[in-house]
Amino acid sequence: MGWTSFYPCAVVCETAPFQLEKHPKDNHIPHLASIGVDFAKDVFHFVGFSVDGQIALCRKIKRLTLVETFKKLPTCIVGTEACLSAHFVSRFLRHLGHEPRIIPAISVKAFL
Repeated sequence: MGWTSFYPCAVVCETAPFQLEKHPKDNHIPHLASIGVDFAKDVFHFVGFSVDGQIALCRKIKRLTLVETFKKLPTCIVGTEACLSAHFVSRFLRHLGHEPRIIPAISVKAFL
């Protein structure tokens, strides 16, 4: 019996049309309207949405590759949950030209 995910986003991310980890030589980066970032200790998960609301990018990155990853992406709105490192990362993203928005933890809902 294999592992099953409780979150439909995990299934959608596996079948998303563009994944940087599976296609590292692909230089095409879709135009993104917004990105949602989930912070953890060592790994960040983020999902990029196109202008029409479809998932265009889904990726899990290490903390050390955050700088290189966001430099490659087009400027867009980046939503993050309020946590200890959210303000530090938001200042960094603003310096790169993105528009970070910090959401209070009580307003964030998991993908169920």
